[in-house]
Amino acid sequence: QAESELSVKPQNSIALSKLTLNLLILFPELFYYLMARFVKKCPIIIGYTCTVDTEEGRLRMGWRRDSQNKWEEETKYNERLSGIITLYAVMTRLPIDNTFVIQGGTNALPANQIKHPMPISNSWRYLSRSLNLKTELLSDVHFVLVGSWWDSCAVEFLRSYNHQAKKVLN
Repeated sequence: QAESELSVKPQNSIALSKLTLNLLILFPELFYYLMARFVKKCPIIIGYTCTVDTEEGRLRMGWRRDSQNKWEEETKYNERLSGIITLYAVMTRLPIDNTFVIQGGTNALPANQIKHPMPISNSWRYLSRSLNLKTELLSDVHFVLVGSWWDSCAVEFLRSYNHQAKKVLN
């Protein structure tokens, strides 16, 4: 959903992010599988980057082939990954819904006692890894993704990390 929809309609990211966060709270084991999908489709999310001048490089970086076995256009690739990073960034900036309560009789937990499955620190790691890449490995997609992250999360990032965030964003 993130790949196809969020790059075109980023405003839809809030609903999808809330749903995903709530599912991660209900099913914590889902985190492993969600992160595996994120990394498979957008390895930049964990700071992995390699050159894409070979078949293996493109496969490692999550490029797709079309129905005629040709590599997708770079703009399509950038848009897909932009949707993924938008979902990721919005998930890290959203608080746990105050009305969210894990049902279970005596085991019910108020939202302020539930551990956030993807806190804003995940955005810090993403951004710091992106900023520390070797310049010879940078391509358009890196700038597109940081821009998408910025649009989705920069305000909350500043609120959370204040002076350090200002340094990073500058």
